[in-house]
Formats: sequence, structure tokens, C-alpha cells
Amino acid sequence: MIVHQRNKKIVYLKNVDRRIEPFTYPLFYPAGTDGYSPDLQLQTSYSSRSHLTRLELAQHRLSFRPEFVKFLTESTSTEGPDVRELSINALHFGGRLFQQYLVDTYIRVERGRIQWIKYNQNKILDEQYTGVTSFLNQLAEKKNATVEDKTISQQLPQDRPDIVARVAKLKFDQILEDLDKKQVFGKVSAFVYATEFQKRGLPHMHLLIIMKPGDKIHQAEELDDLMSSEIPQNDDLELRELVLKWMIHNPCGDLNTNAICMVHKNGRT
Repeated sequence: MIVHQRNKKIVYLKNVDRRIEPFTYPLFYPAGTDGYSPDLQLQTSYSSRSHLTRLELAQHRLSFRPEFVKFLTESTSTEGPDVRELSINALHFGGRLFQQYLVDTYIRVERGRIQWIKYNQNKILDEQYTGVTSFLNQLAEKKNATVEDKTISQQLPQDRPDIVARVAKLKFDQILEDLDKKQVFGKVSAFVYATEFQKRGLPHMHLLIIMKPGDKIHQAEELDDLMSSEIPQNDDLELRELVLKWMIHNPCGDLNTNAICMVHKNGRT
């Protein structure tokens, strides 16, 4: 956080500075109460530590304590909480600001955990986990690897996002190599792509290619020479099998109640 002081000096606050939360959420800290700081101490220390974690402080501030319930029960106002209730825990009445506070708190907690892992590698013995990384890399090291080849029987692709991501990366790299280096469509001037993940974590690519002037497509006939929607003939059985398996939407509805797109398999989609 960057703070501009009245004397026009600029102060940079670290993410663990106790002043960040009061500056960010003055409605929740009207008296300027300090936020979290690593030097906060527990009232009762544990054997392993004596400092208060950010998660513990967040749990304390978000808790619905007995004295708060007492004020709510005794309140006779029908227009909303009175001043006494707000003085107990204003967070619960913050509306959308409270939602933003929750998201920020979660991010700060996770950031603290990641930083601890980063600076305590010797404590968690990270070298013991190198075998896991090697195993995952070997699963998808072949360029012709498929998700079905590497998943355990009865597993769905969404059960192994680690393998799906690695196989998809291999396929994406192969597509870019075919288009840019092997120039299967001609010389490429530039390209840009974005990788997206569907609801079940399956990745796909949106790719835009800009061809050099001499290889740009100007006529529909030129496009037909590069792309088609025909089923390959028997002279290329491998390609024909791939198209029939993955690129054709078979009849569904009453014609095929067992189609993959059927939800209830009773003739209704």
C-alpha cells in the first residue's frame, strides 16, 4: 500500500503492516484500531509458538460472540440494529463491504501461508517431494500422450487436473509448432492465444493467427483447400477413426437415448 502523507512524503506499507486494514476499511476501524501484525502475541502460548496468526485474528473478529447475541435478542427496534449492536461487531453489518473484507482477508491468509513455505524450505524438507514432480513429468513426457493413457481405470479427466494440464500443454505446443515453425498454412506474421478452463477443469485454447501478406486467405476456395468438414476416406484410416470418434455429434433424443449428451437417457435432453 502507498500512503501519501500531508507533508507530501510517500510511505510504502508492507502487507503485514498493522495500519493497512484501518486505512483500507475505515468504517470497520472508526477509532483507528490496529490491524494484524506478526508481533501480536497469544494470551495463552502454544508449545510451538506464542504469536497470533492472521487466520486466528480473522476468526476472532468474524465470530458471533455471546454478548452480541444478547444485544440482538434485547433489541426492540424494527428498523435495524441500534448503536449498541453496531459497537459489538460492525463487520456483520457491512453489506457488500463486508464481502470484500472477507475476500481480502482470505487472500492475506493464503499469501502468508505461501510466504512461510517459501522461506522455510529447510523445515518442510522439500527435497523429499522431488519424486512426485518427476513422476508427474514422466506421465506426460511423450508428445503423443493422452489423458486416457495416464489416468487410472475408472478415473475421469476432471479427477486428474494435473495430468490434463500437462497433456493439454503438449498438444498446444504441438499446434503452435505446426503453425509457426512448420508453416502448415503458410508463413505466420504473428499469433496470440489464451487458455481457458471449463467448469470441470478441462482446458482449451482460443488462437488467433495473422498470416504474412503473401499467405493471407482472400477467396473462399482457398479456405476450402485448407479446411473441410468431410469425413476422411478409407485411404487414411487413422484420421478417419479420429474424426468419427471425436468430431461427430451422433444422433440423440429418441433416436439414441444413450448418447453422451443425454442427461436422463429417456429421450429428453
